[in-house]
Amino acid sequence: ASISKPITATALLILVERGLIDLDRPANDYLGDSKLKAWIGNADDATLRRIANHTSGLPTHYHFFFEDEPYSPPPMDETIRRYGHLVNPPGETYRYANMGFGILDYIITLVSGKPYAQFVREEVFDPLGMTRSSIGLPPSLAPQHATRYTEENSPIPYCDFDHPGASAAFCSAHDLVRFGMFQLKTHLPDQMSILSDSAIDLMQLPTADIDKNKGYGIGWSIEQIPGGSTVIQHGGNMGGVRTCLYLVPDLRLAVVALINANNELP
Repeated sequence: ASISKPITATALLILVERGLIDLDRPANDYLGDSKLKAWIGNADDATLRRIANHTSGLPTHYHFFFEDEPYSPPPMDETIRRYGHLVNPPGETYRYANMGFGILDYIITLVSGKPYAQFVREEVFDPLGMTRSSIGLPPSLAPQHATRYTEENSPIPYCDFDHPGASAAFCSAHDLVRFGMFQLKTHLPDQMSILSDSAIDLMQLPTADIDKNKGYGIGWSIEQIPGGSTVIQHGGNMGGVRTCLYLVPDLRLAVVALINANNELP
């Protein structure tokens, strides 16, 4: 679910460090025929940084396409035409928006020349030794996929999204710990350094306020907890999924909890 967001943000920062993307340029500079439209404010103020910290002005959005239904995600240009409408002036308000990370994954595709899932596999998962991770569910990993269940214990069919960068990563708990250790700058011997430490710091710098003690950076929520420690974290929540990834830099600690059901156990 939404632990996909820091994964997408990592892929985005790889292109930033290569000089192919500027976080403070308008997203529309990188998009194709369909552009973001502003009903209030200026669409040029919807920069990649503001999309990544949920202050772009995009509204709440989620759209599931289940395999037992006769629908599939439309081309991303069509999704942007339908839903890429800013309802707040960019930079004014924190509003959690899956659509924004769908736009980021599309920009990764357009800039890199590779499908988003392929780019993440080649540039993030493989170099970090995340061998049981993918965007979407390829046949090679399908046998390891945990069936998701409703509160009544009915199985939920596989689903796709029109915002894969926000929601579509599949990972084992072990792989997410490996991802978390990289984000803690604990470079494991078999992991390549896909980002500089300064880029990791940039991701974990809060640039949007969620509440008094909690902010959002580039794909991460950052919280100050009693005692003075900082927690870098992201969770995920959708039908049959509750997930948590917590990083405590002071303790060099990464904690992952995943469940294939709708409850608060994680």
